[in-house]
Amino acid sequence: MITKEYKGERLHWYRFLKVKFQAIINNNIEIKYCTADGQILRIDLNKDTKETPEILNNLEQIKYLQWFGEYGQNLKKVGKWTATWKGQILKNVGGIYSEDGKKIGSWIELKNNYMESAQVYEIGDYFDNQRIGNWKYLFKDYEIGGGHYNEQSLKNGNWTELSQDFHVYKQIIYNGKYRDGKKIDMWTEYLREDGFIQFEEIGGGYYDNIGKELKIGNWIELIDFQKNKKITFNGEYKDGYKIGRWNILNSEYSNNEIKIIGGGYYDEQKKGLKFGKWIELDDNSTCDIKITSLGEYKNGQKVGIWDFYRNSNIKQELLGGGLYEIEKEKGCVKNGKWIELSDNFENFRQIIYCGVYNYGKKIGRWDVFWRESDKNDFEKIGGGSYNQIEFGMKEGKWKELSEIFSNSSQIIYDGQYKSNKKIGRWNIYFRRTKEKFEQIGGGDYNSENGMKQGQWIDLFHNFREDSQVTYNGEYKNGQKIGKWDIYYKESLGDNFEWIGAGSYDLQERGIKQGKWVELSDTFQDWGLIIFQGEYHNGRKIGKWEEKKRDFCAFSKRFFKTREIFYQN
Repeated sequence: MITKEYKGERLHWYRFLKVKFQAIINNNIEIKYCTADGQILRIDLNKDTKETPEILNNLEQIKYLQWFGEYGQNLKKVGKWTATWKGQILKNVGGIYSEDGKKIGSWIELKNNYMESAQVYEIGDYFDNQRIGNWKYLFKDYEIGGGHYNEQSLKNGNWTELSQDFHVYKQIIYNGKYRDGKKIDMWTEYLREDGFIQFEEIGGGYYDNIGKELKIGNWIELIDFQKNKKITFNGEYKDGYKIGRWNILNSEYSNNEIKIIGGGYYDEQKKGLKFGKWIELDDNSTCDIKITSLGEYKNGQKVGIWDFYRNSNIKQELLGGGLYEIEKEKGCVKNGKWIELSDNFENFRQIIYCGVYNYGKKIGRWDVFWRESDKNDFEKIGGGSYNQIEFGMKEGKWKELSEIFSNSSQIIYDGQYKSNKKIGRWNIYFRRTKEKFEQIGGGDYNSENGMKQGQWIDLFHNFREDSQVTYNGEYKNGQKIGKWDIYYKESLGDNFEWIGAGSYDLQERGIKQGKWVELSDTFQDWGLIIFQGEYHNGRKIGKWEEKKRDFCAFSKRFFKTREIFYQN
């Protein structure tokens, strides 16, 4: 059995948050996807055990995407295959497999990062499982890119490609030329902030013209952008390696101001390894909240003291940092006392972790601190201990913050770990601004496998002050089974009211069955929308009704706003 750790992203109130999950592969037969808190998201079975199973690393696709079709006697996919998203058939998506399991004819496929905010389709023809001829990319029913595959199924001629993380809030495309599957000559990077303006040229550079697809000369590469602002990385390539000085530039269109906010040097003699003093942008940096780390590289590895700073137009604030030291087998790793920033650090989610590393592994007590804004001091709000023998393994009592913890979503999980697995009772606490924490949910974990079991009260994925929703039901081996009820409390209310429900199958597959009343993904006080209809084997069928309730109305009744029909 192989367990792989991933960091996915999910949209939370117009901001993408990093979310940890696992893929557990059992003898190439079963692929089980689990959240960090012991809930199974889905289980896939690999029919052809001789083939390496495809592992999904897109969190939304794991939760919402299913493919349907038949397998032949040789355990290969055959005939027509179609896809569903959240139980709804995706119109025209899919295509035909031949008797030997190869794609043939016209296909409509989903882009690798397909999700709610990136509904991009790739449309074209297959011959003997190879793409041929013209392919185009569609976004919101508009052609946004594409190009031509030659007879060897290699990209050729002019192409317009989309960035790997293309989505509605970050629309980046690249325009240039291929020769026999290799990029050549000038490639230009374009950006638009929404769908109602033209794409704007923001960067790019040259590839060699001898078919090695190596970047050469001066390049401008986008790091981040917001309205009238962008951050770019500017410098020179030689034979595909960065060389010399590279600068991180912050540009603001409103005042035509360009500032160098970071950067450092690449060693030309050592194939582009970083060296000397560097100022780097943290993964959480945006145009609004710039988090930089400052320290030194030696032979491409961080060495010595590195510090984290939060930079604004007013001041530069030291937030944390620590020491990198050389360990013979691991190279330069974290050691000694450290103060680290959370994965999703931002203005309203300022969370830091304080503790000790033993050559790359956390040990002993680690505390979690949070502050509401720059005007407040950091408050100790959680933490726990790592095993002193098995370094990096959580042990004993812990208080952990939710992945969406912020001013309006102050959620804490409280319970026990054993060898990095949650065991026994875990309680969920929530507090409104300037109030005390109150228990609002929770349940038990199986002491053997760390999976949720028995009765649980879970929270809505976007739970916050104006979206207080809980789900009450039963888990078995980490999988939801039987009836689950949905409750909602208004932001100024005192009690939860029943607002929806439905059932999962009892075969531990996590598949919705029968009649359901479920909530919209953005359900909140000012958007009280529910959907009512029927599932069959996880697919929506027949008539579904969308209903809405006015938050300010005296009546608690939901009124039908439209009808939606799904194939049986």
